[in-house]
Amino acid sequence: MRDLRQLYDLQLLDLEVDSRKEALARVDGSLVESQELLEAREMWKSLSQELAGLERQQRDQEGELQSLRSKLVQEEAKLYGGSVKNPRELAGLQAEVQSLKAQVGQWEDKILDIMAGLEDLVERERLQRASLQGMEVAWAEEEARLRAERESLLAEIDDLEKRRIKLASLVEGDILGLYERLRRTGQGRGVARVEGGICQGCRVNIPLHDILRSRSGNDLVRCSNCGRILFVT
Repeated sequence: MRDLRQLYDLQLLDLEVDSRKEALARVDGSLVESQELLEAREMWKSLSQELAGLERQQRDQEGELQSLRSKLVQEEAKLYGGSVKNPRELAGLQAEVQSLKAQVGQWEDKILDIMAGLEDLVERERLQRASLQGMEVAWAEEEARLRAERESLLAEIDDLEKRRIKLASLVEGDILGLYERLRRTGQGRGVARVEGGICQGCRVNIPLHDILRSRSGNDLVRCSNCGRILFVT
């Protein structure tokens, strides 16, 4: 009877260890960034890259526009400065000035379009960045909570396993071996308590003579249905 009591107490400890390890596995599985956070970060990176590209494009086109304006100023100076007298050269200069003015207008329109796109993109990037920052703050808090929970579970498991070693040392080796084999095949339970004449492992009625044998403590009695070791108080 003493061995069965110790064996039943050992099972209670084992079930506690199992529960903590299951909780630890859930915590470890949660210690990864969510798909939502990963997608939000990728979206922000994509918007940031698009924004940087559009800003470079604006700078390049503003550089081209500046070159055209400088050239236009030079050509207008020649046209209106009086240094060119030849009618054919004047006509050529006039045509060049008109062409440059048209090009300047086209580049200005392009830059205005880019600026309009930039305004929209800057706002989208700002909103996405703000959303991402909020998600990252929330994840940092959750991660800290999970890591604290993980450390607590590890400490509990360590304490329970130390207690298990001491308790298991009090159980006879052959009985302990049978119990551990039954645990592997019996969903973590090698011992079944008998309450009201019913095996709590499989909910089957236990014959009276088996109950009496188990209660006596002289025999190791197993449930005829689930095979677990019966423990009768």
